[in-house]
Amino acid sequence: MKNRTIVLILIIFILTLGIGYALIEADLSLGGTIHVKGNTFRIFEDNVMVLNSSNVTGNVTLSNNNKTINFNTTLAHRGDVFEFVFYVNNTGTLDAMLSSISKSGASSEALELTVSYADDQTLDIYDKFPKNSTKPLKISLEYVGTVEATENVTCSVTLNFTKATSGATEKTINYSIGKAYIGSQPYATLQGAIDNASSGSTITLNSDVEENLTIPNGANIVIDLQNHTVSKDSDYLVTNNGTVQII
Repeated sequence: MKNRTIVLILIIFILTLGIGYALIEADLSLGGTIHVKGNTFRIFEDNVMVLNSSNVTGNVTLSNNNKTINFNTTLAHRGDVFEFVFYVNNTGTLDAMLSSISKSGASSEALELTVSYADDQTLDIYDKFPKNSTKPLKISLEYVGTVEATENVTCSVTLNFTKATSGATEKTINYSIGKAYIGSQPYATLQGAIDNASSGSTITLNSDVEENLTIPNGANIVIDLQNHTVSKDSDYLVTNNGTVQII
């Protein structure tokens, strides 16, 4: 009798294990979510800064988890350029390399869409983006047509990456990140950009600044804040001896 009881308990225990395993297996395959942790690269883009001249305007947005850049602009004259700098970040634990570039929107022969590094070096397939690195890139859309006609353009650019191989190479980028820009020329301070601005120039702000500003005699400039803030560290924010438009 005692042996029968032991056998019965073992049978019940085995059946319970089987049912429990089936339930676990069903949960994993049907309704569960499995997170596998390991080495990977993680690429995303941020800190977009428009460098366009005063006669060319446009809008830039990020989508696809900050991996695709979308922009729209209007170009009407030969030589018109809409361009902007953005930063590619690899916050993963593995080196990545560029595998392809997907472009759309600039289908007209009058338009030339290029993707390069911010210092105008060529961006090539197999270029390395090491782990824990940030690389500044530039997108330019130029009107190269011989017949002038207004082009209203909406474009997108996606950079595709894969795990770096032994053939991947990293370029050294010579590009200064400034607080203010005139075109693609960076300046460490907003006042420095103001002092070097020619008449009619547009100064683009790249970060919040705390400065007391003086607009020189005869100056005629535009300061584009780009949603950044200029604050003062004394009684007067701006001493204006010329003409300045702040947008």
